[in-house]
Amino acid sequence: MAAPDPQVALTLPAAVLPHIVDSRRLFGPNLYSVRCGAVLEVACDKGNRASLTAAWALHADALVRALAWGAPELRTRVHPGGATLFLAAPVDVLLTATEVNEQAWTLAEAHALPVAH
Repeated sequence: MAAPDPQVALTLPAAVLPHIVDSRRLFGPNLYSVRCGAVLEVACDKGNRASLTAAWALHADALVRALAWGAPELRTRVHPGGATLFLAAPVDVLLTATEVNEQAWTLAEAHALPVAH
């Protein structure tokens, strides 16, 4: 069997499996809000980005409400390789907010993507 032509392999679009690229805290006014918060950078394909970010927002909203942090302030900023997901939180719970943001994304991945059989 002949080896695959590397030129052909380079021209085929590669699917990006959704994953977390970075998670960080913002300690003051920022691009997304005047409030502190947690930012999650995620990678995903354009084809599943809308369903994933919508599912993230639903899960983030539910988690923030369960923690009694008040009305959730969520922001999504999409870019060619994925999205940036912002969740506002009080400064004294920012470390927890990063965990909440990551958990909301993990739940979004679990519920928004088709299950392989």
